[in-house]
Amino acid sequence: MEERVRGLWAATAVRTWPQPVHLLSFPASRLPAVAAALASSARPFSGLVLERDECSVAVPRSALPAFEALRPRARAGPFRAITLDLDVDLATSGFLLPAAEALAGAGIPVVPLCGYRKDHLLVREGDAARAAAILEGIAAEARAGG
Repeated sequence: MEERVRGLWAATAVRTWPQPVHLLSFPASRLPAVAAALASSARPFSGLVLERDECSVAVPRSALPAFEALRPRARAGPFRAITLDLDVDLATSGFLLPAAEALAGAGIPVVPLCGYRKDHLLVREGDAARAAAILEGIAAEARAGG
């Protein structure tokens, strides 16, 4: 692992959000309704991505009824959101590489959701404990100088 990335991982706390989340897909034209439902939902982990032809939203299980009423065209989950709790400068490259390699090596698929300052990974609920342990191991090894 590159020294700069090792230093970042040494300062990273791994936080698993307690409530399962689901990922839903809507046509991009549904953004106003999806955003309104998101704004009125509880404040556990959630995320919204707008693309040319899709609006994707990750929402806690408790908010699912409001989003199901909007008739998503696809849904997946449950997932658990894992936050790599460190403010990562946007000019940083390679920070997620150790996580991606280690989780892929363990056969754990991830859906990355990145905010302005922090990176988040959605993993299948059944893989959450093992994924968090792997990520904690990366951070612990970086702290030990490995």
